[in-house]
Amino acid sequence: MSLTKSGTKLWYHCSVVNAYGHNWTYVRVAGTSTTGWMSNDNLTRQSGPSTRC
Repeated sequence: MSLTKSGTKLWYHCSVVNAYGHNWTYVRVAGTSTTGWMSNDNLTRQSGPSTRC
């Protein structure tokens, strides 16, 4: 299931690196209460440092 479509504004809460070395970020869709984990491979135009979960 897709959390968002291209161009959706997200608020980044925190991130982790899994056992395979892949970065994942816990996000909330702006203006909603929808949250979930997204691979950083699917995120663009990130700004600022990410807090570790």
